[in-house]
Amino acid sequence: MTYLDSFVSTAISASYLQAIAADFEVVRQAGLKAIVRYAYTDNGSTQPYGDATKAQVLAHISQLAPIWNAYSDVIAVFQAGFIGA
Repeated sequence: MTYLDSFVSTAISASYLQAIAADFEVVRQAGLKAIVRYAYTDNGSTQPYGDATKAQVLAHISQLAPIWNAYSDVIAVFQAGFIGA
């Protein structure tokens, strides 16, 4: 699980994107596959829940897409995510 709570109202930082790519590289080098899920919070019971707006979620997906494409060989599955805990 990758939490994007620091980026609810802003773009994902270049350093965080690099860290995500580095994690996928570790998975690749180990010969493993990843189960991928993104969330903004683990709070599912107290409002406000901490989700990003639809526009911000779509912007984050656009930022992450090149990484996902580059490491598609190590992504086994995406779990539901981005909205809600």
